[in-house]
Amino acid sequence: MEELKKQMIQKYPFMQKVGVISTNFNKRKLLRRNQKEKTLIFVMGVQGVGKTTYCKKTFSDYQVVNIDEILAEYLKTYKGPISPKIDIDVHSIFYREIEQNLENSKVAIVEAGVVDLVTRVRMLERLQNSYTKVILLVINREKNRIRKQIEGDIGKRARPDLWEDFETEFGFLQIQIKEHIIEMGVDEVYFI
Repeated sequence: MEELKKQMIQKYPFMQKVGVISTNFNKRKLLRRNQKEKTLIFVMGVQGVGKTTYCKKTFSDYQVVNIDEILAEYLKTYKGPISPKIDIDVHSIFYREIEQNLENSKVAIVEAGVVDLVTRVRMLERLQNSYTKVILLVINREKNRIRKQIEGDIGKRARPDLWEDFETEFGFLQIQIKEHIIEMGVDEVYFI
């Protein structure tokens, strides 16, 4: 694992930053303390853990960027065949919204699983000229609790098949936490 960390830092220098881990998340204090920064906040967790619900309650006064919602909205008007173009267009909208939020309000709340380390690195790399600070809010609940929640609301999901990767995602997240990879490339990590 240490070799992987070295390779990541060598390839992506921004991953050298190692964030402070805490369980004392206070939205008002955090935003007040970082008001001069362009703060990118990732709400991270496996599919079905409750990221959307948490964001709606905690960040109701902000526009939360959610790729599943962008996809659902995009598909309402898209008339073409299913193709890679959809993914390209949706990601383009996703990044543009994040960058606009950082520019306009200096805060971008991104509801994104980013459990897969490659995806997180890719997002940080793509946005690195737009932010000055990165904060991870990690929702990490018990596996059985998440599974019950997924089974209860599978019909409401924009991409209902994603829950099939639940075991893999959950395992990736636990490895990142255990091996101290979760705090790489960010300034602060809060477990909520």
